[in-house]
Amino acid sequence: MTARLSDPAFQIQTKWLSCLALVFTTLFYFSPLTSPAQQPNKETKITGLLHSRKIAVGEKGVYAVQVDNGTLDNAPRVIKSPGLNIVFQGQNSNLRIVNGVSSNQTIYYYMVSGESEGSFTIPSITLTVRGKSYSTKPAALVIFKRKAGDLTLDASKPYFLRLTTPKTSLYVNQIVPLELTAFVRGQSSIYEIGAPDLKNENMVIKPFQRNVAQGNLAIDGYEYSTAKIQGAVFPIQPGEQVLQQANLRSRFIDRSTRVGGGLRSLFTQTVTRTLQSNSLTFNVKPLPKEGKPSTFSGAVGQFDMEIKASPLKLQTGDPISVDITVKGTGNFDALSAPVFLIKDSKNWRTYEARKIIDPNEQSDGVLPGKSTFTQIVIPLSDASELPAFEISYFDPETEKYVSRRTMPIPLEITADTRAASSASAVAAGGQSAGISTTAPPSPNFDDILFITKDSPHRRRIQAAIQQRTSFWFSQIVPLLLLLWILGVALLHFAKTKGFGAKKISSGADYRQLRTALDDSPTTRSGYYKKIEECLEAWQGQTKKPLNTQPENVKVGFNALNSRCQWILYGAPDKDRSAPPTTRETTEAVQILDALSQHLTTR
Repeated sequence: MTARLSDPAFQIQTKWLSCLALVFTTLFYFSPLTSPAQQPNKETKITGLLHSRKIAVGEKGVYAVQVDNGTLDNAPRVIKSPGLNIVFQGQNSNLRIVNGVSSNQTIYYYMVSGESEGSFTIPSITLTVRGKSYSTKPAALVIFKRKAGDLTLDASKPYFLRLTTPKTSLYVNQIVPLELTAFVRGQSSIYEIGAPDLKNENMVIKPFQRNVAQGNLAIDGYEYSTAKIQGAVFPIQPGEQVLQQANLRSRFIDRSTRVGGGLRSLFTQTVTRTLQSNSLTFNVKPLPKEGKPSTFSGAVGQFDMEIKASPLKLQTGDPISVDITVKGTGNFDALSAPVFLIKDSKNWRTYEARKIIDPNEQSDGVLPGKSTFTQIVIPLSDASELPAFEISYFDPETEKYVSRRTMPIPLEITADTRAASSASAVAAGGQSAGISTTAPPSPNFDDILFITKDSPHRRRIQAAIQQRTSFWFSQIVPLLLLLWILGVALLHFAKTKGFGAKKISSGADYRQLRTALDDSPTTRSGYYKKIEECLEAWQGQTKKPLNTQPENVKVGFNALNSRCQWILYGAPDKDRSAPPTTRETTEAVQILDALSQHLTTR
């Protein structure tokens, strides 16, 4: 036995066997993803989940159907449930990698709403995955009527929208401000927001301002980015009025994606979502009939006015320009022009007032505003003063009607002398003033001074420049120069865009790039640049397009590609120059190795 162990041939054979055993052991323990044949059987599971078991009247909740390791053969568009509206909204797929084993999860989202208070049940629904039936469990739901001031900030959601107002008990035509605030988890996550969609037949909703106030807010230990816009609303009908949910499209960084093991993914991306707010219920009281002035036109608030008139010295029949400025806090939309308090309408001719409201000086019921009325009045007889103007409004603070009146303005009006002089001239037998008695001028043709009677001297008309041969010869040089410039530009464009470059066609190039990725650069930008090259090589080599690949491959590829785009083209300089973390490299390597297993070369 000793002689056998000392045999050189036996020692060489033993070393080769040891090396092979070490290689197979390494491949077994460190292979990131086993082959499909080696992966354990994945159990399909379907679960129905309610994000919240209490939903206010007029608001919408979310019911999710979660499918583990599969996709529904046919997702229902509507789930029938008495007293509830449950409508399909969309779906989302996630990839999970746990201990080298990949699994996928697809979530189907439904919007749930109810029109009346009560307790309801979302019934069990039967769904099929690859021809096999699965059933969800019933889910209990309570529809309640939200009270003023019971809004809470929900830190369990990655993003949400809040609609608030300082007062919900109003009179008809009483205006109050609205504030719409978008919350997105993470600092500086919100890129832009659109115009909100908010409707109600019995309430007038003023356009929201386009200036957005952005900030940050901590909610239950989570940091949120906020974006606020201001608006206003006033009711036009008494009774209980429900302002339905507002819809607001927003573009932000979605940090809610999760991958393997339930960890939050580093592969965030910019997404556009429609956020839905809560509803608001208003108790609208009618305006009292007692004490209503005859000049009241529907204005609610607190107002005062100033008047200016010119000229103050004039003749009968001359126009007077009247400018009335109304200032205060309230509903300027319901404010009509001040009433001209004249005793005899035969002595004055009036024209309709023109109302001017500066959009930057409108009142929302809290901040003051201003409106200007311009009117022309004409005295038809002698008058010593310009009569007063009056406005009436309802003050919601005192719950009483109030009238404001301007002071009369002294005038100096004289008789119209123009009419008198014209009449006297006619009475004297002459013509009225202003009509000329001079005879009309006779024509005098003395503008042509020299008329020659000699034969004309004819000159030869030269050919047009386009018909000259020299013109076309002179265009050859600029044309050649232009063609040369275009050729250089096209060549540069082709090189920049990679036209004419050799397309990757062999599987070795992707694997070479994957191997070179282990020599990681010191910065994230360099690291993700190499990952981007790997993804491009994989797309160029694989025989199957990405949309025909398995769901976990598509999700992993899109997640890694989105991360590359954000790091290379959207991340701040400090994030690009920082070294890649261990978690980043681990996730990237797992996804790239998973892609290599589905690489089918042409």
